[in-house]
Amino acid sequence: MNGIIGRKLGMIQLFAEDGTSTACTVIEAGPCPVVQVRAAETAGMHRVQLGFESLKPKRAPKAEQGHAAKAGLGTTPRVLREFALAGEAPQPGSIVTGARQRTQIRLTVYKVDAERHLLYVKGAIPGPMRGIVTVRKEGT
Repeated sequence: MNGIIGRKLGMIQLFAEDGTSTACTVIEAGPCPVVQVRAAETAGMHRVQLGFESLKPKRAPKAEQGHAAKAGLGTTPRVLREFALAGEAPQPGSIVTGARQRTQIRLTVYKVDAERHLLYVKGAIPGPMRGIVTVRKEGT
């Protein structure tokens, strides 16, 4: 898969063994349940739709509740994004943020904390703190 959905938490400095510091943006990435898988015959290429966070049932539209129920999810995802199925998990790549879809290219994933679902991306990512970001592999 070529991407994952997350939430920008802010900036931090990470120090290397030799004492040099690196400015990193912290992204809470996932968990992102699979909501829909589209075949190449219907969508032109293999694609997967991921969800992020959840909505209260009374705030979710009926159509989205049905879409989530068909996928076997207990709650409706707050954010839905679609990604192409090709390649590996996101490493160096693009970061897309917010409703205006500003793209930062050639940012690298500096560190991954799998236990806490955190990505540390080297450099600054535009957009507000607690904003939704999409991390994609470069070229997709």
